[in-house]
Amino acid sequence: MMATTATMNLGSTENGQKERHVWHADIAMRRTSELAHRTTDEEINGFVRHALHSTGYQQIRNLKAHCDNGVVTLQGCVPTYYLKQVAQTTVLAVPGVCKIDNDVRVVSSW
Repeated sequence: MMATTATMNLGSTENGQKERHVWHADIAMRRTSELAHRTTDEEINGFVRHALHSTGYQQIRNLKAHCDNGVVTLQGCVPTYYLKQVAQTTVLAVPGVCKIDNDVRVVSSW
């Protein structure tokens, strides 16, 4: 696996030295991959349901989610693109989720 490194300048310290944060993508991807292999689809489904219910938005609580090999498919309807994005961001933060297929439809109540 080829190592990918990203460096971000965070500012200067009191003595003028640059602070830097180095992130190695290959390490992060390996850890995510290991977690995905240790977490079953059933467990991920439970984590996703809990995460969606924890958002506080009733419309997001009504969405359906299904996990297959770490790929979560979201289905249902919400009234705004904002809520569709909140649902997607919420699911992507769940451990073990490798990818999301966001099939949520935005349906206006006009």
